[in-house]
Order: sequence, then C-alpha cells, then structure tokens
Amino acid sequence: MQNDELDELSGLVASHQHHGVYWGINDSGNSPNIYALSADGRDLGQISINNMTNRDPEALGYGNCAFAPKCIYIADIGDNRQHRREVRIELIPEPSLNTRRVSVAKTIFVTYPGGAINSEAMLVRPSDGAIIIIEKRDNDDLASPARVFWIGPQTGRSRQTRVVARQVATIATKDSEGRQAGPFTDAAYSKSGTDFYLRDYRRIYHATGLVGRGEEVALAPIPSPAMMIGEAIALNADGSRLLLSSEGRHAPIATIILNNSATRQDSH
Repeated sequence: MQNDELDELSGLVASHQHHGVYWGINDSGNSPNIYALSADGRDLGQISINNMTNRDPEALGYGNCAFAPKCIYIADIGDNRQHRREVRIELIPEPSLNTRRVSVAKTIFVTYPGGAINSEAMLVRPSDGAIIIIEKRDNDDLASPARVFWIGPQTGRSRQTRVVARQVATIATKDSEGRQAGPFTDAAYSKSGTDFYLRDYRRIYHATGLVGRGEEVALAPIPSPAMMIGEAIALNADGSRLLLSSEGRHAPIATIILNNSATRQDSH
C-alpha cells in the first residue's frame, strides 16, 4: 500500500460507485480518516470524517442507506478487554474522490445480550442492509465457537439509534480440513449475500450456513498467501475476486481469483 498513513489497516471494502476503488480504515489510535486505494495499492486520497468517535474501528461495510445512494458502515466494535458497555456502527455517505471531509450521518449504538464481546468482523447484507457481527474469539478461547450476531436493516433517517444484537449462529471451531480456525479478523459477503468469506490472521475461508436459523457455520479454507497480521478482506464490485491485506506500513496486497466452483456457490 502506497499511503504512509495507512499502516494499521483493519477494514477494507470495495466501492460500487467508483470503478476500481477500495476504501480502507486504520485501527485504533489513528486519525478519523477513510482512505481510497486501488487494487494494486495506489494511494487515491484520504478523507477526514467529522464527528467520528474513532475508539477502535475494526471493519468496514458497504450498502444502501437513507442518506445517500450508498453508505460506508464503519464498525467501531473492537473491545480487547471486553469492557465497553456498547459499541457503535457509524454510517457515512460514500464520498467522491475529490472530497476532503465527510460527516457521520447515523450512529447505531449496539449492545449484546450476554454482555460485552470483542469483534473485528462485520458484514452488511447486500439485499437489505442487515448487519452481521462475528465474535473474534481470541487465542485463549479458540475451543469455544465464535458467536454470530444480527442487527436488522437500519432504514430510518434518525441520526442515532440503539439496538440489542441478537445471536443467530455460531462459527465452527475447526475448518473442513480439521485445522483450528480463528481468531476472526474480517469478513465479506459473497455477491449474492447468501454466504460469505471470513479470515483469520493466517487463512481465508468460504463460510456457509443458514445464518439466522441458529445453525453452525461451516468453514472451507481457500488457498491464500501468508500474511503476518492479516486483518482485511474485501470482495470486488463484480464478485470475481477477493482483495486481502494486513497491518503494517506499505503492507502487501494480494488478490484471490475465485474459481468456477466458488462462483457457482456464490450465485445460489
């Protein structure tokens, strides 16, 4: 990645309005900015975000909203010590590339029914904007299934809302090859929005399961390059490939071209 400031990439998402553009965000302790970049890491500019709390942003989502044709969902959901009474998801209208400043249009305050959790992965369902949050499940707790939480579509124009996320599924503790999976650091829906891609620090998985019916989500590993601190995954706008990167100044970017089998699964 070309931009010197984008050195703790924690979330990545593809634009559907600006061809070939991806949006990225840094982890906690950084300025409240969103960064535009190309698939080969070229710096396409950075935009300051007004009235953003920026406590521990860990993921980005993309989808419809009431404030613009498309919004970027900023998931400030990190909670390593599990002390936060509520986390937040902040929506900004997707800016143009020549914009220098954008404001938060809506803040969703989120609590969990069983108390605080730590998470770094969020999905925004393409069909309706429903939000999925996936528990990170740290290294000392990998024997327990990661929980999956659901938040309904946020279609209203209110600037703030409070919701209690509902647990709807769990993630398998091991992948289909019997290897330990997690901690989970980012996710991206397939083009159809019926399944998704999930990553941990080491590997990428194709995740299938009936999220919403309480079933365990199965994980099939996808061949992928090794990364030191793999924290970001995004599906490109036409659904044909995944873009991956990690924390670190000038961190590498990799592309996974989805094979015909995965493409057929995405279409169902």
